[in-house]
Amino acid sequence: KVSLKRNVPRLFIDIEVDNTVKFHRLRAMFDSGFKPDESIAHGQFDVIRREVHLPDTSDWLEPMTGTNPYYGFVSVENGKRGLACISNGLTEYEVLDNESGTIALTLFRAFGYPKMSGLLREDRVVREGNEGSQCLGKHKYPIALYFYEGSWDKSGLILQEAAHRNPPITI
Repeated sequence: KVSLKRNVPRLFIDIEVDNTVKFHRLRAMFDSGFKPDESIAHGQFDVIRREVHLPDTSDWLEPMTGTNPYYGFVSVENGKRGLACISNGLTEYEVLDNESGTIALTLFRAFGYPKMSGLLREDRVVREGNEGSQCLGKHKYPIALYFYEGSWDKSGLILQEAAHRNPPITI
């Protein structure tokens, strides 16, 4: 469901999923329309910039994956305009190194908990009876997109995030 609200400069996207499949990751993808150099993500205590293009780490023991944590919003910008994805409760994102500057928000990861004794993960064993980690059933993900001009810190993005994550409650 996609909606707009009067006098609110965010595009609201309410995603509902009935997951019946095990062992997969589901992500929502949002194209910015430009190729960004870095992502900008709100962390628990600060705002973090990360390079989109990753170096070749294929010979590392634990190669870089491109997925990163965030808390609240992740955005990309090109000096003229920006796109921010604001969520409540989602914590993993990746900005794909492509011409569209795609922001991929992980909605859920449906995997069994592996048992790992070493970093090489040669003994990966999925524990039986751990159905909760498969995220089966119905889930809702309220996401907002915020389009802005200039840079994130002068666009009011922090206020938009706060308004989306903490809407007023009437009693």
